[in-house]
Amino acid sequence: MYSLTDHRRQSRRIRPGVEEPSSSSPPKKQQLHHTSSTSASSKSDISFRNNILNHHNHNDALLIHQQLQRKLCPVTGILRDIFADYRINSTRLLGRGHYGIVRECEHRVSTHGRRTLAVKSIEKFKIRCLDHLRREIYLLHKMKHSGIMEMIDCYEDAEFVHIVTEKYSGGELFDVIGKNTTPDGCLSERRSAGIVKSLLEAVAYLHANEIVHRDIKPENILFESNADDEEEDAPIKLIDFGLSRRHKRNEEPMTNPVGTAYYMAPELLEGKYDKSCDVWSVGTIAYIMQCGYPPFNGETDPDIFDAIRRGRYHFPSRAWSNKSDDVKDFVQCLMMRDVSRRLTAREALGHPWIVRNTTRSSLTLNGDVTAPPRVGNKNAAKQDHQQDIFARIQMLKVRNTTRSSLTLNDDVPAPTYGGNKNAAKQVHQQDIFARIQMLKVTINRFKRMAQH
Repeated sequence: MYSLTDHRRQSRRIRPGVEEPSSSSPPKKQQLHHTSSTSASSKSDISFRNNILNHHNHNDALLIHQQLQRKLCPVTGILRDIFADYRINSTRLLGRGHYGIVRECEHRVSTHGRRTLAVKSIEKFKIRCLDHLRREIYLLHKMKHSGIMEMIDCYEDAEFVHIVTEKYSGGELFDVIGKNTTPDGCLSERRSAGIVKSLLEAVAYLHANEIVHRDIKPENILFESNADDEEEDAPIKLIDFGLSRRHKRNEEPMTNPVGTAYYMAPELLEGKYDKSCDVWSVGTIAYIMQCGYPPFNGETDPDIFDAIRRGRYHFPSRAWSNKSDDVKDFVQCLMMRDVSRRLTAREALGHPWIVRNTTRSSLTLNGDVTAPPRVGNKNAAKQDHQQDIFARIQMLKVRNTTRSSLTLNDDVPAPTYGGNKNAAKQVHQQDIFARIQMLKVTINRFKRMAQH
């Protein structure tokens, strides 16, 4: 096979003593004679040059095609027709936002079954910074968690980016809060704790993968389906990663203040923050679910920002009079102005308010475990055992071979029960379990404070 470096034009050889014919005199006949090898070389030369031209033409055409695709599709770089793969129900509008609409769709082939999905069609010309959209698609593609919206596919054409996801029919947490708000409060503590626990698990997953959401709010929390029991909500899904980004553990603090005013942490407003801003947002949501209004309010965003900077919030008696001290302490632990003392998402899962109000949940700081059933009067049991609780914790540390396997150095599994046991004993064991979890949280908090 020829190459550009190996291929050479054959030069004419001149014999010594033979006069070279002039250009004006006609050449002799024998000089026009070519050997078979010379003829084959000429044909190969022509074929080679044609191949080179075709190769260059093909590469040029491919390069032009790629450049055109990147120009038309700056987000994904690939021009794809969603209508070739999906049937979109234009009459079934699921939602409308600033940048596009959400509709029902269904895959045309049987590999996806007859599952009804959702497609979010975003108008690109309305978005000033396409980097946010590009980053959202990348993060959705990478994340796999039961509490986070699942992206099925993504398409881009000249005008739109179409993000195909699972369809969630239960509505927004924002609407649930609005529906249940009264002057005397909002959601029950048990219902709130279940939602917050699921949200914290999703946030803990993000933070473990060095992702910060930066816009956690009730509008971005969807219920997977409509629940039959108002006290037993369907699983939730955290959505909208348009403001999310990666932030590594030892990376410099983020400086760009983004988010929604009511849920922004004070350090975010100051332009020097990390992933703990998401925990502050969860604490704000927990507050709102108890009473129906935000801890920091104002008629304009600057008014809200001023209130957040001042950092003074209260628990007004009417809406909070029937709320436990645990939920107030939980809110305070998540909305701690000192970031070094603020709980992490993983630590918050071990707070007594979460532990006591969640019956079938994962409740360890580092793993999954089933909490015991909640029966009896927990407040009475708590008061009865306040004086000897720490002595019992020490005893349980020693008896780490028992059924509960409770230690302060390992994950703390909740005790399990079989048969018909005394209700007061179950409450007592649950109370010890919750307090051990909180003791671990406190120890970790003091360790962080010592490091600073």
